[in-house]
Amino acid sequence: MADALLHAVTLSRPVPPAGWTATAARLLPPARAAVRGILERYSRYHGYLHDSTDRLVRGLTCMLALDDAAETTALVGAVARAAGSAHPKSLGFPRAPRTAAAAVHILAGRGGDEPVRVLAALSLTVKNKALLGRVQEALQRLGALRGWDPGQAAELSVDDHGLDRDRRRRFAHEDYAIVLEIAEDKPRIRYERAGAPLRSAPAAVRGTPALAEAQELRKRVAATLAAEKGRVEGLLSQGATGTPPTGPAATSSTPSPAYTGAASSGPPAEPPGCPNGATAPGCCSTRRASRPRRRPAPASHCGAPRGPAR
Repeated sequence: MADALLHAVTLSRPVPPAGWTATAARLLPPARAAVRGILERYSRYHGYLHDSTDRLVRGLTCMLALDDAAETTALVGAVARAAGSAHPKSLGFPRAPRTAAAAVHILAGRGGDEPVRVLAALSLTVKNKALLGRVQEALQRLGALRGWDPGQAAELSVDDHGLDRDRRRRFAHEDYAIVLEIAEDKPRIRYERAGAPLRSAPAAVRGTPALAEAQELRKRVAATLAAEKGRVEGLLSQGATGTPPTGPAATSSTPSPAYTGAASSGPPAEPPGCPNGATAPGCCSTRRASRPRRRPAPASHCGAPRGPAR
């Protein structure tokens, strides 16, 4: 394990060179469990790393990436989320920029939907320009390999927050039900008892953990709806095509580009009344509509023009 750690810190770039990779492949098998354990523990860490520790975690991530198992892909994704996150007051400074850059590059070359989900989520949260550029480039690469339209990969990042097909989620407390639902593009909370709706919050559920959980979920759903609305509006402004949003975003009143015809490649509609799209001179599509002639203003009874009305 010591040799693996010493080798990990020697990596000096996000993309390992061939010589480094060959040595890592030899050192990984006996240290695989320990490397995985370190990365699993780091993925649950929410603090900033010292530069030397960042280099170490980057090397261990690239070393474990030599394993192409699905659980390794999921772990690299978790590492990318942790490394690419930032303090709310320092959004432009990732907690582990070196590790984040390497993990993004690794995910761009992995199969399955998990890399797309992680990268799409990072594209919405990362504010560091350098890292965001890497994330967007990786998403474009994955989308091109899958033949997707621009913006389609981001659909996989939409969190459904556990809502059902009717866009509802229920929290039980005794014989009451706290229902979180999306109505008119906004999440709201209502209450039921024995299946019958109640006008207001009953005293029995006020201050309960179930109500607190529902209220916290309402905030997260509202944030998701706002983010998806902004993303779809951005796609519309660029004339991109896409698929209908899934999860909570499917309820937004902002139409998906796939249903707006913003980037329609079909032939233009024929002018009304012009069969076969005729545009020859004299055709109704080129002939200007005739305007009715104005009649001269009537003269007054004495034959002089009428003056201004008093």
